[in-house]
Amino acid sequence: MSRPRRLAVALALAMLTAAPLAITISPGAAQTASPADAAALLDSTGAGDIAPLEAALPGMRDRAGAALLRARIAATRLRHAEAEKALAAYFATRDKDAARNAAAWAIKADLAFGEGDYAGAAAAYRAALPLMEGSANPADVLTTKQALGMATLLAPEPRQAVAGGTPGRIQAARDKAGLVRGPVSIDGTAIDAVFDTGANLSVVSAATAKRLGMRILDGTASVGSTSQAEVPTRIAIAARMTIAGVELRNVAFLVIDDSALTFPLPGGYTIEAIVGYPVFRALGRVQFGRDGSFLAGGKGGRSADNLRATGNDLYVVSGINGAGATLHLDTGATTTALSSRFAALHPDLVAGLTRGKRRIAGAGGMREQEVGLWQPASVTIGGRTRALPVIQVVLGGEASTREPRLGTLGQDVLGGFEYYAIDFRTMSFELGSPVG
Repeated sequence: MSRPRRLAVALALAMLTAAPLAITISPGAAQTASPADAAALLDSTGAGDIAPLEAALPGMRDRAGAALLRARIAATRLRHAEAEKALAAYFATRDKDAARNAAAWAIKADLAFGEGDYAGAAAAYRAALPLMEGSANPADVLTTKQALGMATLLAPEPRQAVAGGTPGRIQAARDKAGLVRGPVSIDGTAIDAVFDTGANLSVVSAATAKRLGMRILDGTASVGSTSQAEVPTRIAIAARMTIAGVELRNVAFLVIDDSALTFPLPGGYTIEAIVGYPVFRALGRVQFGRDGSFLAGGKGGRSADNLRATGNDLYVVSGINGAGATLHLDTGATTTALSSRFAALHPDLVAGLTRGKRRIAGAGGMREQEVGLWQPASVTIGGRTRALPVIQVVLGGEASTREPRLGTLGQDVLGGFEYYAIDFRTMSFELGSPVG
């Protein structure tokens, strides 16, 4: 089935300890997939990667399978009405296949969650779960249950909305971990927050939520992080939040225990708040400058059609040393890395790589992964290229069948350009001129 999106606190501080110094289906293979394989194709394709689906669609003779692929393609491009139309066409076939039904409900849940329709998302997750249990990967069942719990808590709340203001530029800065921090106002109190596109919802520490007097909803839930599968959380609602001249209402925040937002960096490192994906999407277009500036709104360049979305996760169509990989856009990640799913796709490539270890610090603790060191490496996005001395390819830890993403696009690439911009209106990811 289409994999459920992992609701996550996506901050990732990676530390490599190593010796000295991707299952995506190729277009050709996708075109040979049989109609009955629509659900398998969705399941085997890396998250955010729709190229295999687009290649398979012309050969999909089964109406249900074709409608399912059209729904995922449209949803990943944030074409909500088109995706809903395709889902309606799928359900009209009265398809009896459990895996395809589960995939359809997962797509519907992604659409609703991304739009802030949490009641609709909860209903879709409830429909998907019975179809998954007993047959789906246990990790996928867990993430669906987590998403259902989150959506259920948020369902009675008004949707986040832009209340007014004039989008503009603010001065942010990079902290000791290399992450972008900028000034925001939450319920009238100024605070510095990490700006993290990889956080599915905004985040606040328990102490900060109490200090700001935020309204905390009854009930508890859990989310995943880069370091552990379940991090306990509650939800707080900011009645007002101002960022870069724009005022938003009813902004949801995950409330995470203070200890889970404290990281083992020299001199100590803590986070009070994280601005996440829903806020950036509401701004329409955001631009992060290498000089620390953050710009909301504004005009972008020519549409590049290289930005993808699945629920509250963003992906960028990229090339790594000539190999295609749609990478998770995570401004809270310090390094670009490729996943165990990418490694499973390219066994010949990873077989000869030097092995090493990396430690990942995320909300909830640390974990260690075995990695291969692909060196040197070049990352190409929209005609811009960034050379890196090494890219880590995860070999151990999560099995490739449990890891939906092909990899993560981090600050080691993003920081190599004058700016990077995310334009939700044209689904384009833009890079400025290279620097350094």
